[in-house]
Amino acid sequence: MTRIDLDALRSSSAARMGDVLAGIGAELARWAKPDRGRARCPFGCGATGFPVSYADGRARCHYEAKSWDAIALVAERYGLEFRAAAERLSDILGGDFAEAPRRRSEPVRQLRQAEDVSRLWEALPARDERGEAYLAGRGLWHGPFPDVVRFNVPGATKDEDLARRARQGYRVAFGARRPDGKVANISLRYVGDGPPPDEKKTVSLAGGSTKSAAIMRPEAAQLAADFAGDTVLLCEGGPDFLAWTHSLDVAALEGEEPPTWVLGCIGAGIAESVVSTFAPLLAGRWVRLALDADKAGEDGAARAAAAAWRAGASRVTRITLDGAKDAAEVAEQEARNA
Repeated sequence: MTRIDLDALRSSSAARMGDVLAGIGAELARWAKPDRGRARCPFGCGATGFPVSYADGRARCHYEAKSWDAIALVAERYGLEFRAAAERLSDILGGDFAEAPRRRSEPVRQLRQAEDVSRLWEALPARDERGEAYLAGRGLWHGPFPDVVRFNVPGATKDEDLARRARQGYRVAFGARRPDGKVANISLRYVGDGPPPDEKKTVSLAGGSTKSAAIMRPEAAQLAADFAGDTVLLCEGGPDFLAWTHSLDVAALEGEEPPTWVLGCIGAGIAESVVSTFAPLLAGRWVRLALDADKAGEDGAARAAAAAWRAGASRVTRITLDGAKDAAEVAEQEARNA
């Protein structure tokens, strides 16, 4: 079992208590900052407004006269023991807090703040001829979708990592958001000529959160408090997100499916972590698991199903598609046959 560096975890959570509160489903005041501000009580204390204040690594509910550090806050929210709560907090913060020996000369990996990632995301263009042609060729382009898809074109940003990836051919960008709807990472899809570098079709923004973010519409954050009849579907990656979102939107308009919100995790290996992080959005809902039809997808779906039940899902089902790995493959086949 991985040992967590509690000092690093506490230090990071003290500077980002607002992110912790948002990660467990609490709504922050508009003026709130990551290290200090006010929020609604995540435990439904009955107070109106924003009774919880947070600063200096502690959150306090002034209505019930209770206070927590970040680990205690997560432990109470999900009914966890100390170690499990620390692991869940690590997922919410999206960092690597494993305790391990480190050389003094080895640099500490810098984590990106959601505010910084959001600014990078907003700077990317919503239209790009080459990127759109790639998506259209796969049957995935149905018009601009700037809340979810943008394009990492050369010259669009001065960020070194994004600029380097643009030169390599990672041109299609998908915004991965926290449960509160704020962009915490950018998933990039290769559309260049020839094989991708290191055979990686998809890469993520260096330093961005992966375990605690999912590709989604920002309005999905409202699921924490409304839309009781809506369901949630979990899939893998941006292309599959587009395929499922389009098909389910059409089906819902025609009355064939209930309104469904899609969450695209960045890889099947973190599906369980994504479900745990997005627990406030899943409680009481039908959760549909549409991870890829391969070994990684099956393993990830099994762990995600257990996490969904722990999150309070009312129903959990596994979806597979006959003769196809995922919905994006089905959309591509249909585009070729059209």
